[in-house]
Amino acid sequence: GLSKRNTVPSEELKSFLSSRERIREVLERSFDLLMSSHGVGCCEKSSRGHIVGKLQQHLESQDFVAKIREYENGQCISFRCFASLVWPTVPAKEISASLKWARQFQAFR
Repeated sequence: GLSKRNTVPSEELKSFLSSRERIREVLERSFDLLMSSHGVGCCEKSSRGHIVGKLQQHLESQDFVAKIREYENGQCISFRCFASLVWPTVPAKEISASLKWARQFQAFR
């Protein structure tokens, strides 16, 4: 069976997606944490509003919310599944390779 590690109960994700303010807060905090832990690197700090706005727009889209609502309460959504929903045009093989690469570099532990 699927391990509960790196998963979130679908009802928690549904609740999270129902609050615009919470989505923005988490995205902004995540962006700031990424920037402070890895430096400016790939994007300028001034891009924060644009990047956060685009991600928020996607997470609030009717299509994305409808896909999350398909999961019954009590069902867990894995990080891999969530990534597939966030990046619907990226092949599953590439998402798996990205997650494997991230694990190797301990990007999310």
